[in-house]
Amino acid sequence: MVSEVGFGGIPIQRLNEDRAVEVVRRCLELGKRFCRACDYCQPCPQEIPISMVMRLRGFARRFPTERLFGEWGQSMIAKAETCADCGECEPRCPYELPIRDMMKENIGWYHGQMGL
Repeated sequence: MVSEVGFGGIPIQRLNEDRAVEVVRRCLELGKRFCRACDYCQPCPQEIPISMVMRLRGFARRFPTERLFGEWGQSMIAKAETCADCGECEPRCPYELPIRDMMKENIGWYHGQMGL
């Protein structure tokens, strides 16, 4: 149901109750500690795709398992494991995320999912 017109003439749609509950559920699930993929943390001296590694668990819900745990995912994790722990990425993050800790957590999660 479109009830208003927003900026640039784009229609604004109101959420129904089910959709609103879903939005709240996702907000609670994400909390404040999640990557928004702005890539301000880049460039990484090790050429690690930081925002991809940071969003790995979200990809697990949307990507086919064979892609996430296949060559694409494995090569991303292998690159992430080359992190020199220099910390250059963290002061660049406008959300003040503990990028190095979160990447380590996601690498551990990935290996756990693969049974390593």
